[in-house]
Amino acid sequence: MSGALGRVGHRAHQAVSVSVTSASRDGPSVRAVLRVVITVVLSALALYLVYQLRQPIGWIVLAAFVAVAASGPVNALSRRLPRGL
Repeated sequence: MSGALGRVGHRAHQAVSVSVTSASRDGPSVRAVLRVVITVVLSALALYLVYQLRQPIGWIVLAAFVAVAASGPVNALSRRLPRGL
């Protein structure tokens, strides 16, 4: 049992030695900074768009709820009533 634990511990110790890359010494790259800035700006624009469209989005949600709530009675009546009234 101690042999298996010894091997796992030995492998874990080997994984600890990591070489330092140039990106970690010099700080983040320009590409990484631009990616973060673009992500933040696009997220802010998406939130602003949802904020501006909150009333129409509310109407759509309300209309979907009414459609789902009315579909049961409409289907029941369509089976019982003849067509062409």
